Amino acid sequence: MVAVVALDLDGTLLRSDGSVSDRTVQILEECKHRGMRVVVATGRRIASSVRSLPPALQGCPSVYLNGAQVYLDGTCIHSEAIPLEDSLRVVDLIESRYPNCTLYADIGDRLYVNRPTEYPEALSIRRISDALVEPPLKMVVNLGPENGVACLAEEMPPSCRLIVTAGGAWGEVVAAPVSKATGLAVLLQRWGLTLADTIAFGDEMNDLEMVAESGIGVAMGNAVPALKAVADRVAPSNDEDGVACTLEALLRDELYTL
Repeated sequence: MVAVVALDLDGTLLRSDGSVSDRTVQILEECKHRGMRVVVATGRRIASSVRSLPPALQGCPSVYLNGAQVYLDGTCIHSEAIPLEDSLRVVDLIESRYPNCTLYADIGDRLYVNRPTEYPEALSIRRISDALVEPPLKMVVNLGPENGVACLAEEMPPSCRLIVTAGGAWGEVVAAPVSKATGLAVLLQRWGLTLADTIAFGDEMNDLEMVAESGIGVAMGNAVPALKAVADRVAPSNDEDGVACTLEALLRDELYTL
């Protein structure tokens, strides 16, 4: 029996225009009415996530920064940062080798970036290494139009992992044990549940473990092929209310007959 609905945001719960359909909100409310817990599991930080959620979904238990932070009832109950020495090694390598890179770092409750940006929470700083006085929870990098980020994988220290997204254009660096699945497991343990009790939805490589390890893993129609390959089923796209379609079938006990 499904007890938890875990939802990625971008490309999954959110349509391409950033909205959440009334149909999706209604079915999630019905899931909660039937005793299911709804969890947001996103690569975003807390402030960015809250801005994008409709009122009915505000305050949900949440996994942020790809699992590096977990919140329950408005309180951070788990965080796992990249070791400081290794984060400095990674940042020094990127900034010295790729001077045209864009590099973000979530450090404490602050977000830094090495060039001007319209991102409202980001503090622009010349070098991210200057801001690394405490371990970062997550770093995000783009090496410029001529360089994919996959080349950085072999440069990662054992304490870090690189998640390649956006077709190779962006890389997300977190501590090696961190994933949305491990973050979700922190919440599930609090509730006496496991990933087997969960239906999880995603579209990108940072959803891979969560979708693969959940009782029902759902890849959106717009998901990357690698995620579809590990999913139990593929839903319609985020712009076609894929989350709502799947949950409606689940509540009708028709999920496996579609």
